[in-house]
Amino acid sequence: MDLFQYTELPNSQSIRILTLHPGSYHDEITCSLSVSQLDNLEKYEAISYTWGDAKIAEEISVGDSRLAITTNLIGALRRFRLEDRDRKLWADAICINQHNLSERSQQVGIMRDIFQKASRTFVWLG
Repeated sequence: MDLFQYTELPNSQSIRILTLHPGSYHDEITCSLSVSQLDNLEKYEAISYTWGDAKIAEEISVGDSRLAITTNLIGALRRFRLEDRDRKLWADAICINQHNLSERSQQVGIMRDIFQKASRTFVWLG
């Protein structure tokens, strides 16, 4: 399986929404990403969490690709995943291309809006 490659966001009001696919706690994390506009968002929930040690990572499946994220975020996704249906989430380490400094800076600038528009925010301390 290939490493996940982000596509460029179309404009400054675009964000990615994570669709976390169903599974039990110990199942592999599988998900997909879609792009939405801040002024026309489907219902989603945001995750606020501590990143933990960035050197300690695990891979998840994003579509047909693999993406490494911190084990603390893995724990949050396992805890918040539903067993019987998809869950729409926003988590910065996945929804923002962390290797694109321009995108990261722009997305951090609209994070307040992202959290305000979420139907609910989960807090995960690990």
